[in-house]
Amino acid sequence: MSIKKYLDKFPDLENKTIIVTGANAGVGFELCRHLLYKKTHVVMACRNAIKANAAREILCKEFDNPNVDILLYDQASFESIDNAVKIIKDKYKDFYGLVCNAGLLGPIKGGEYTKEGFPVTIGTNYLGPFYLYNQLSDFLNKSEIERKIVFQGSMVSDMKTPKGMDILDDDYSQWAKYNLSKKCVECLFKYACTQNSNDRVAYLLSEPGVTKTSLFRSMSFIFRTVGGVFVRLTSHSPKKASLTMLRCLMNDTKNGESYLPRGFGRIRGYPKKYPFKEKRYVDKLILRGQECLKSK
Repeated sequence: MSIKKYLDKFPDLENKTIIVTGANAGVGFELCRHLLYKKTHVVMACRNAIKANAAREILCKEFDNPNVDILLYDQASFESIDNAVKIIKDKYKDFYGLVCNAGLLGPIKGGEYTKEGFPVTIGTNYLGPFYLYNQLSDFLNKSEIERKIVFQGSMVSDMKTPKGMDILDDDYSQWAKYNLSKKCVECLFKYACTQNSNDRVAYLLSEPGVTKTSLFRSMSFIFRTVGGVFVRLTSHSPKKASLTMLRCLMNDTKNGESYLPRGFGRIRGYPKKYPFKEKRYVDKLILRGQECLKSK
């Protein structure tokens, strides 16, 4: 099946506004392409205005009269998130979908921090989305229209992290910190599902499988070399990897559902609904996240 045939299986999302964080590159950018094909009003929530505008120009050349806005949004800054939330509640208050896709692998040796002083990997990938969720939760609980909130997880959530590792520890490997951050995101998804008191709102989980994105540029030389071979042999394109997020946004999806690639090991393939692995939920990770947010 071609990607176009897959897209054509579903109704258009005409007149619906969907906000995508981390939208100027990788699977976030490819999702925007799919959404414009489905006639959506796309809001690209990005940290870098120059890169966001460059990405928007590409989309404008590919589609006739595309409805694309840019929202400045830095997931490593609570102040930036607050500003974005104010704009969302004012200008985009009727948004249908919010896709929490933004994330990073983080520096190899650590030592970089968010505006609030958290290690940059956990601060950007977990505490940023958690703060965004907190700032929007009351608004969403009162919503009188249908909405889909999509968290971007990862297959690395199944991988073990060092015993006793805390979310604020910065002296572990690049991958250990990334893996833990993605475990936390999937816990946040499950937490949001259970806290949801509005049947018009659905919290969903997407995993992209294995695909080559800008994350690979942050790896050490050895990981880029070895990992590059693995990715070339096993991965699918960012265009196909982004389909799991798109599938979450369709009107037949329900609160608590998760969509992953259907192929062997959930590495590649078109989206399929799978039950969430309950063993991934660790209450301690939610409690630690709440403690961190309260400290600022």
